[in-house]
Amino acid sequence: VQVVASSVSSSVGQGESRGHAQSMSGDEMLLQTSVLLAVGDVVRVTVPSGDKATLPCVLHGRANRVTELDQQGECQFGVGIEFIHESDGERERWQRFVTQHQGGVRK
Repeated sequence: VQVVASSVSSSVGQGESRGHAQSMSGDEMLLQTSVLLAVGDVVRVTVPSGDKATLPCVLHGRANRVTELDQQGECQFGVGIEFIHESDGERERWQRFVTQHQGGVRK
């Protein structure tokens, strides 16, 4: 997760931070991350394919909900990311990616 634009000034330009996808669909992802975000923040999400022959998916999205999670004393956030597909081709590529990686994630 890379924060592109944020109302939480400490999050902008933080560089890449890891997150864990709790669920994915064609238009949205529920992400667990240590990055503090606010509703409306714009992020760049890179999702590795798990296959060295396949390039990762890189998408832009907007946080549409944020909840604080307590993970054994470590501050984490559950963030709903609504994807901003820049083209029909990008949307189709992401939908194929989600379909291929359904093991353990919700459609």
